[in-house]
Amino acid sequence: MTDDPCRTLESVGPDGARLTGCAHGGHVTGWWPPGSTTSRLWMSQSGGCGPGVAIRGGIPVVFPQFGVLGPLRKHGFVRDVPWTHVRPSDPSDRRAQAMLVFETGVGPTSTWPHEAGLRLTATAFADALTVHLQVHNTGQEPMPFTAALHTYLAVSQPGSVLTGLGGRLGTDAAAGGASVTLADSLATDTAMDVMVRDLGDAVVVLREPAGEVLTLTAEGFGDRVVWNPGPGHTLSDLSPGHEAHFVCVEPAVLTPVTLPGHERWDGTMTMRRWPPP
Repeated sequence: MTDDPCRTLESVGPDGARLTGCAHGGHVTGWWPPGSTTSRLWMSQSGGCGPGVAIRGGIPVVFPQFGVLGPLRKHGFVRDVPWTHVRPSDPSDRRAQAMLVFETGVGPTSTWPHEAGLRLTATAFADALTVHLQVHNTGQEPMPFTAALHTYLAVSQPGSVLTGLGGRLGTDAAAGGASVTLADSLATDTAMDVMVRDLGDAVVVLREPAGEVLTLTAEGFGDRVVWNPGPGHTLSDLSPGHEAHFVCVEPAVLTPVTLPGHERWDGTMTMRRWPPP
Protein backbone atom coordinates (compact mmCIF):
# COMPACT_ATOMS: atom_id res chain seq x y z
CA MET A 1 0.00 0.00 0.00
CA THR A 2 1.38 3.41 -0.90
CA ASP A 3 1.87 5.87 1.98
CA ASP A 4 0.29 8.67 -0.03
CA PRO A 5 -2.81 7.44 -1.89
CA CYS A 6 -2.64 10.51 -4.16
CA ARG A 7 0.87 9.67 -5.36
CA THR A 8 1.00 8.93 -9.09
CA LEU A 9 1.48 5.27 -9.99
CA GLU A 10 2.95 4.68 -13.45
CA SER A 11 3.39 1.60 -15.60
CA VAL A 12 4.99 1.48 -19.06
CA GLY A 13 4.87 -1.63 -21.23
CA PRO A 14 7.65 -2.78 -23.58
CA ASP A 15 5.48 -1.67 -26.53
CA GLY A 16 5.40 1.90 -25.19
CA ALA A 17 1.84 1.83 -23.86
CA ARG A 18 1.62 3.85 -20.65
CA LEU A 19 -0.82 3.94 -17.72
CA THR A 20 -1.04 6.23 -14.70
CA GLY A 21 -3.27 6.01 -11.67
CA CYS A 22 -3.42 6.47 -7.93
CA ALA A 23 -4.69 4.54 -4.93
CA HIS A 24 -7.14 7.31 -3.98
CA GLY A 25 -10.47 6.06 -5.27
CA GLY A 26 -8.84 3.17 -7.19
CA HIS A 27 -8.39 5.69 -9.95
CA VAL A 28 -6.97 5.36 -13.48
CA THR A 29 -5.77 8.86 -14.41
CA GLY A 30 -4.09 8.47 -17.79
CA TRP A 31 -3.69 6.20 -20.82
CA TRP A 32 -1.21 6.74 -23.65
CA PRO A 33 -1.24 4.19 -26.51
CA PRO A 34 2.18 3.41 -28.02
CA GLY A 35 3.67 6.39 -29.82
CA SER A 36 1.19 8.84 -28.32
CA THR A 37 2.17 12.01 -26.47
CA THR A 38 -1.40 12.76 -25.37
CA SER A 39 -3.48 10.85 -22.84
CA ARG A 40 -6.83 9.63 -24.13
CA LEU A 41 -8.25 10.30 -20.65
CA TRP A 42 -9.01 13.88 -19.60
CA MET A 43 -7.99 15.21 -16.17
CA SER A 44 -9.03 18.48 -14.55
CA GLN A 45 -6.17 20.87 -13.80
CA SER A 46 -8.19 22.55 -11.05
CA GLY A 47 -9.38 19.42 -9.26
CA GLY A 48 -8.08 18.01 -5.99
CA CYS A 49 -7.22 14.72 -4.31
CA GLY A 50 -7.54 13.81 -0.66
CA PRO A 51 -9.90 12.47 2.01
CA GLY A 52 -13.48 13.01 0.95
CA VAL A 53 -12.48 14.53 -2.41
CA ALA A 54 -13.52 12.85 -5.66
CA ILE A 55 -10.92 13.27 -8.43
CA ARG A 56 -12.33 15.05 -11.48
CA GLY A 57 -11.31 13.17 -14.62
CA GLY A 58 -9.76 9.84 -15.55
CA ILE A 59 -11.91 6.86 -14.60
CA PRO A 60 -13.65 7.24 -11.21
CA VAL A 61 -15.21 4.05 -9.83
CA VAL A 62 -18.90 4.44 -8.95
CA PHE A 63 -20.09 1.93 -6.32
CA PRO A 64 -22.40 0.79 -4.70
CA GLN A 65 -24.81 3.41 -6.06
CA PHE A 66 -24.95 5.25 -9.36
CA GLY A 67 -25.93 8.90 -9.06
CA VAL A 68 -28.90 9.43 -6.76
CA LEU A 69 -30.56 6.11 -7.64
CA GLY A 70 -30.71 5.00 -4.00
CA PRO A 71 -30.34 6.11 -0.37
CA LEU A 72 -26.58 6.72 -0.36
CA ARG A 73 -24.76 9.92 -1.28
CA LYS A 74 -24.30 10.53 -5.00
CA HIS A 75 -22.14 7.90 -6.76
CA GLY A 76 -21.46 5.97 -3.55
CA PHE A 77 -18.44 6.02 -1.26
CA VAL A 78 -15.45 4.31 -2.92
CA ARG A 79 -14.28 7.11 -5.25
CA ASP A 80 -13.01 9.45 -2.51
CA VAL A 81 -11.23 7.04 -0.12
CA PRO A 82 -7.86 5.21 -0.27
CA TRP A 83 -7.62 1.85 -1.99
CA THR A 84 -4.62 -0.48 -1.88
CA HIS A 85 -2.16 -0.80 -4.76
CA VAL A 86 -1.02 -4.39 -5.31
CA ARG A 87 1.48 -6.02 -7.63
CA PRO A 88 0.10 -8.04 -10.57
CA SER A 89 -0.06 -11.72 -9.69
CA ASP A 90 1.84 -12.78 -12.83
CA PRO A 91 5.34 -11.23 -12.79
CA SER A 92 5.94 -12.43 -16.37
CA ASP A 93 3.12 -10.19 -17.67
CA ARG A 94 5.05 -7.19 -18.98
CA ARG A 95 2.07 -5.17 -20.20
CA ALA A 96 1.40 -1.78 -18.65
CA GLN A 97 -0.84 -2.66 -15.75
CA ALA A 98 -2.30 -1.32 -12.50
CA MET A 99 -4.20 -3.30 -9.88
CA LEU A 100 -6.05 -1.70 -6.96
CA VAL A 101 -8.26 -3.27 -4.30
CA PHE A 102 -10.72 -2.00 -1.71
CA GLU A 103 -12.34 -3.78 1.22
CA THR A 104 -15.35 -2.41 3.05
CA GLY A 105 -16.71 -3.75 6.30
CA VAL A 106 -20.26 -3.35 7.49
CA GLY A 107 -21.45 0.22 7.68
CA PRO A 108 -19.26 2.93 6.08
CA THR A 109 -22.70 4.55 6.32
CA SER A 110 -25.69 3.35 8.27
CA THR A 111 -27.50 2.63 5.01
CA TRP A 112 -24.86 0.17 3.73
CA PRO A 113 -25.16 -3.03 5.81
CA HIS A 114 -22.91 -5.15 3.59
CA GLU A 115 -19.33 -6.38 3.30
CA ALA A 116 -17.66 -6.21 -0.10
CA GLY A 117 -14.31 -6.44 -1.80
CA LEU A 118 -13.52 -4.57 -5.02
CA ARG A 119 -10.65 -5.24 -7.42
CA LEU A 120 -9.86 -2.94 -10.33
CA THR A 121 -7.34 -4.10 -12.94
CA ALA A 122 -6.32 -1.79 -15.79
CA THR A 123 -4.18 -3.13 -18.65
CA ALA A 124 -2.78 -1.19 -21.59
CA PHE A 125 -1.42 -3.17 -24.52
CA ALA A 126 -0.95 -2.11 -28.14
CA ASP A 127 -3.82 0.29 -28.94
CA ALA A 128 -6.26 -0.92 -26.30
CA LEU A 129 -7.02 -0.17 -22.67
CA THR A 130 -8.98 -2.78 -20.69
CA VAL A 131 -10.42 -1.98 -17.27
CA HIS A 132 -11.88 -4.86 -15.27
CA LEU A 133 -13.92 -4.32 -12.10
CA GLN A 134 -14.70 -7.28 -9.86
CA VAL A 135 -17.16 -7.03 -6.96
CA HIS A 136 -17.04 -9.74 -4.29
CA ASN A 137 -19.83 -10.05 -1.75
CA THR A 138 -17.75 -11.16 1.24
CA GLY A 139 -20.78 -11.41 3.53
CA GLN A 140 -23.55 -13.97 3.73
CA GLU A 141 -26.57 -11.82 2.88
CA PRO A 142 -27.56 -10.85 -0.70
CA MET A 143 -26.03 -7.50 -1.66
CA PRO A 144 -27.77 -5.11 -4.10
CA PHE A 145 -25.66 -2.54 -5.93
CA THR A 146 -25.34 -0.37 -9.02
CA ALA A 147 -21.99 0.69 -10.48
CA ALA A 148 -20.19 2.49 -13.29
CA LEU A 149 -16.78 3.38 -14.68
CA HIS A 150 -17.22 7.17 -14.97
CA THR A 151 -14.85 7.52 -17.95
CA TYR A 152 -13.72 11.00 -19.05
CA LEU A 153 -12.62 10.82 -22.71
CA ALA A 154 -10.34 13.62 -23.90
CA VAL A 155 -11.59 15.23 -27.11
CA SER A 156 -10.37 17.72 -29.68
CA GLN A 157 -12.76 20.57 -30.35
CA PRO A 158 -14.61 21.69 -32.27
CA GLY A 159 -15.92 18.83 -34.37
CA SER A 160 -15.65 15.75 -32.15
CA VAL A 161 -18.77 13.57 -32.17
CA LEU A 162 -20.10 10.39 -30.58
CA THR A 163 -21.81 7.77 -32.71
CA GLY A 164 -23.21 4.30 -32.05
CA LEU A 165 -26.19 5.34 -29.93
CA GLY A 166 -28.39 6.75 -32.71
CA GLY A 167 -32.04 5.76 -32.56
CA ARG A 168 -31.82 4.35 -29.04
CA LEU A 169 -34.17 5.45 -26.29
CA GLY A 170 -32.54 7.16 -23.33
CA THR A 171 -33.51 8.97 -20.15
CA ASP A 172 -32.40 12.60 -19.93
CA ALA A 173 -31.58 13.28 -16.27
CA ALA A 174 -30.98 16.96 -17.06
CA ALA A 175 -34.60 17.19 -18.24
CA GLY A 176 -36.14 15.61 -15.17
CA GLY A 177 -35.98 12.04 -16.46
CA ALA A 178 -37.72 12.67 -19.77
CA SER A 179 -37.44 10.00 -22.46
CA VAL A 180 -35.39 10.98 -25.52
CA THR A 181 -34.43 9.29 -28.76
CA LEU A 182 -30.74 9.84 -29.41
CA ALA A 183 -29.49 11.35 -32.66
CA ASP A 184 -27.08 9.46 -34.92
CA SER A 185 -24.26 11.83 -33.91
CA LEU A 186 -23.86 13.65 -30.59
CA ALA A 187 -21.65 16.74 -30.34
CA THR A 188 -19.30 16.21 -27.42
CA ASP A 189 -19.18 19.82 -26.19
CA THR A 190 -22.89 20.27 -25.47
CA ALA A 191 -24.68 19.79 -22.15
CA MET A 192 -26.08 16.25 -21.80
CA ASP A 193 -26.88 13.72 -19.09
CA VAL A 194 -28.42 10.73 -20.82
CA MET A 195 -28.81 7.18 -19.50
CA VAL A 196 -29.25 4.43 -22.09
CA ARG A 197 -30.21 0.96 -20.87
CA ASP A 198 -29.83 -2.57 -22.26
CA LEU A 199 -27.29 -1.84 -24.99
CA GLY A 200 -26.19 -5.41 -25.56
CA ASP A 201 -23.12 -5.44 -27.82
CA ALA A 202 -23.38 -1.79 -28.92
CA VAL A 203 -20.12 0.02 -29.73
CA VAL A 204 -19.83 3.70 -28.81
CA VAL A 205 -17.48 5.56 -31.16
CA LEU A 206 -15.69 8.86 -30.56
CA ARG A 207 -14.70 10.44 -33.87
CA GLU A 208 -12.09 13.19 -33.84
CA PRO A 209 -11.66 15.87 -36.56
CA ALA A 210 -8.10 14.68 -37.25
CA GLY A 211 -9.43 11.27 -38.24
CA GLU A 212 -8.64 9.26 -35.13
CA VAL A 213 -11.38 7.01 -33.80
CA LEU A 214 -11.79 5.65 -30.27
CA THR A 215 -14.21 2.77 -29.70
CA LEU A 216 -15.68 1.74 -26.36
CA THR A 217 -17.25 -1.64 -25.64
CA ALA A 218 -18.20 -3.36 -22.39
CA GLU A 219 -19.20 -6.68 -20.90
CA GLY A 220 -21.20 -6.97 -17.68
CA PHE A 221 -22.05 -3.28 -17.85
CA GLY A 222 -25.27 -3.39 -19.86
CA ASP A 223 -25.98 0.34 -19.80
CA ARG A 224 -24.24 3.57 -20.87
CA VAL A 225 -24.35 7.10 -19.50
CA VAL A 226 -23.24 10.05 -21.64
CA TRP A 227 -22.52 13.24 -19.70
CA ASN A 228 -21.08 16.70 -20.16
CA PRO A 229 -22.04 19.65 -17.90
CA GLY A 230 -22.01 22.10 -20.80
CA PRO A 231 -21.06 25.79 -20.66
CA GLY A 232 -22.28 27.77 -17.67
CA HIS A 233 -21.78 24.91 -15.20
CA THR A 234 -21.09 25.62 -11.52
CA LEU A 235 -18.55 22.86 -10.83
CA SER A 236 -15.77 24.26 -8.63
CA ASP A 237 -13.16 21.77 -9.86
CA LEU A 238 -13.78 22.42 -13.56
CA SER A 239 -12.47 25.66 -15.06
CA PRO A 240 -14.87 27.56 -17.35
CA GLY A 241 -14.50 26.39 -20.93
CA HIS A 242 -12.71 23.17 -20.05
CA GLU A 243 -15.94 21.19 -20.39
CA ALA A 244 -15.35 21.43 -24.14
CA HIS A 245 -12.28 19.18 -23.79
CA PHE A 246 -14.00 15.99 -22.60
CA VAL A 247 -17.09 13.84 -22.78
CA CYS A 248 -17.99 11.16 -20.25
CA VAL A 249 -19.04 7.80 -21.69
CA GLU A 250 -19.72 5.53 -18.74
CA PRO A 251 -20.27 1.77 -18.88
CA ALA A 252 -22.81 1.25 -16.11
CA VAL A 253 -25.22 -1.12 -14.46
CA LEU A 254 -28.23 1.04 -13.59
CA THR A 255 -30.70 -1.67 -12.59
CA PRO A 256 -29.53 -3.06 -9.23
CA VAL A 257 -27.64 -6.33 -9.29
CA THR A 258 -28.41 -8.53 -6.26
CA LEU A 259 -25.24 -10.50 -5.59
CA PRO A 260 -25.64 -13.60 -3.38
CA GLY A 261 -23.39 -14.07 -0.39
CA HIS A 262 -19.77 -14.98 -1.25
CA GLU A 263 -20.43 -14.61 -4.99
CA ARG A 264 -18.56 -12.39 -7.47
CA TRP A 265 -19.67 -10.04 -10.26
CA ASP A 266 -17.43 -8.92 -13.13
CA GLY A 267 -17.62 -5.97 -15.50
CA THR A 268 -15.10 -5.05 -18.21
CA MET A 269 -14.63 -1.99 -20.40
CA THR A 270 -12.36 -1.97 -23.46
CA MET A 271 -11.28 1.15 -25.34
CA ARG A 272 -9.37 0.89 -28.59
CA ARG A 273 -7.69 3.54 -30.73
CA TRP A 274 -8.19 3.40 -34.50
CA PRO A 275 -6.25 3.71 -36.69
CA PRO A 276 -2.87 3.01 -35.11
CA PRO A 277 -0.18 5.59 -35.97
